[in-house]
Amino acid sequence: MKINQKLILGFLVVALLITSVGVISINTSQEALQESIGKGAVTLAHETLDKIDRTIYHKVLRWVSYAYTNPRLHETLAKSNQEFENLSNRQEYINNIDRDWKEGKDTPSIQEILNNELSNRLRKRTEFYEEKSGYNVFPEAYITNKYGVVIASTGRTSDYLQADEEWYQKAVTEKEFWVGEVEYDESSNAFASDIVINLYDENGNFIGILKVILNIEEIINIIKELEEEVATREFELLTKDGKMIYATEEYVFFEDISKEIFMHFDMPLAGEPTEHMKQYFIAKGDKPGEGEELFAHTHSKGYRDYKGLGWILILEHETKEIFAPVFKLRNTLIIISGIITIIAVLIGLFLAKSITKPIQKLSESAKKIKQGNLNIKCEVKSKDEIGELAQTFDEMRLGLKDRNNLLNSLLKTFKGKFGNIATILVRKDVQELVKKNPRIEKILPKSLGISVEKSKKLQREQEKKSKK
Repeated sequence: MKINQKLILGFLVVALLITSVGVISINTSQEALQESIGKGAVTLAHETLDKIDRTIYHKVLRWVSYAYTNPRLHETLAKSNQEFENLSNRQEYINNIDRDWKEGKDTPSIQEILNNELSNRLRKRTEFYEEKSGYNVFPEAYITNKYGVVIASTGRTSDYLQADEEWYQKAVTEKEFWVGEVEYDESSNAFASDIVINLYDENGNFIGILKVILNIEEIINIIKELEEEVATREFELLTKDGKMIYATEEYVFFEDISKEIFMHFDMPLAGEPTEHMKQYFIAKGDKPGEGEELFAHTHSKGYRDYKGLGWILILEHETKEIFAPVFKLRNTLIIISGIITIIAVLIGLFLAKSITKPIQKLSESAKKIKQGNLNIKCEVKSKDEIGELAQTFDEMRLGLKDRNNLLNSLLKTFKGKFGNIATILVRKDVQELVKKNPRIEKILPKSLGISVEKSKKLQREQEKKSKK
């Protein structure tokens, strides 16, 4: 391999090493950025879900405060419980009103329940929250006595008798309050959660239940506020068993996506968080035509006395946006690497030329000297080691020239003093040397070289005559 090729190859290797270090650095930075953004996304999801849990808790707290600081409520419950306790045909009485209630009849008993003082106060309270919030926060609120029948309500519920409902039977096992899963509430015509508060008298005896329907619109609004901040950020709110409550994009309420989601996060199908569960990962988007996205999630853990519903909040973020700085840096590095490579090649060519050109001149001069031309001068003007080599080479040429001139001078002297005898003797010795080393002929003085050549010619002619 020639010197210029070696130099160019060396510069290319250096350029490639610089590029490789840059690529490795960018990949390392991308991994670090991915981890940082992934943890940040998990934190954001956690904070969002924590805000949702706090919101639900404070909604519950308002009604708990109302229930335990309202003497009129306890008085009405005590009176109703006493009346029902004194009824001899209590179950028949309940069944008759329940039948009329379901049939939509407006009997005096039903009108008394819907328009009593406690019902009016409940309506004023829910209307107040609706007016302040701009939507119906609590679509329905009602109170049952200890026998599970409605004694006050903001509106006509689906049933008069609530004691046989699943929510009621679950609620009475709780000590203070209970929040139910999101579902479609027929009475309020809204997707909502039940807030159920058990009521006790001063002696700790169970006296009834206050049930309030919480519209989940306020919960959804918490997520929508975050969506407005970054257009490429998407959220999915799921129940603990993986049913859809809300999604940024088009969705079907209560659609079961548990298998798809839980598989990605290494989450058991029950939806309960585990120690080895992934907090975030990068994968292709879950919608057709979507590129890679970063998925992060967290579980509802409740707040204070509110245990939480185990809801799952998933945050999706397009990687092309979050890694935009890395991609930009990578593209810049590619451009810079290309420029560096071109510059390295040009520098390599320049340096190679500056080194090989003087060496080529030296080589050409050496070839001419080999042919016997000692008058050729090596024109190398560089002031580096090659220049020193050229100067030494030229000094060697001059030394050979001086020796050659001296030899010619001696031959002339011999010829002048001893005549042809000396010339013949010298020529004979030279002929013997040339036979042993033919290269000597190329550096013989011109006069001696011509004589040797004539001698060879005469010798060949004699050999021809002898053969004939």
